[in-house]
Amino acid sequence: MAAAVKADIVERQFLVTGALTRELYDEACLFKDEIDTYTLDKWMKGTSALFVAKLSHVDIVGEVEATDK
Repeated sequence: MAAAVKADIVERQFLVTGALTRELYDEACLFKDEIDTYTLDKWMKGTSALFVAKLSHVDIVGEVEATDK
């Protein structure tokens, strides 16, 4: 799981592209920000529309860890 999340961040740049590994999330999950709450599909579509992916970049600091929790 940690490797998939790290790949979403590093390789797929999901925070600026909206491209995440759907298998990690329940299709009924919700994403919430300070404005609204979004379904998985709406979050992915909305996030991809917010940024110019080729001009945006996200880096992580430290390792991604997964636990039983």
